Amino acid sequence: MTRRLFRFADHRITRHPGTAPTVGARCLSLDCTWQTRPGLTLDEADLACLAHTGSTRHKSFERTFVDTALVERVQ
Repeated sequence: MTRRLFRFADHRITRHPGTAPTVGARCLSLDCTWQTRPGLTLDEADLACLAHTGSTRHKSFERTFVDTALVERVQ
């Protein structure tokens, strides 16, 4: 019979230093294919959505957020 030893350690997850989240958005109106280019800041994505609303009166958007995570063992 093989014996196994399990060791548990606490970890934490944070945003990787030196990185910032990026945002993308797409219009949810029927038959509209508008979307932002990937990799925008939140402010840039919001301004793009506002501009699209101003020219089309479309009001609903899906925003996606991407960031780089770092998992570290807690000492």
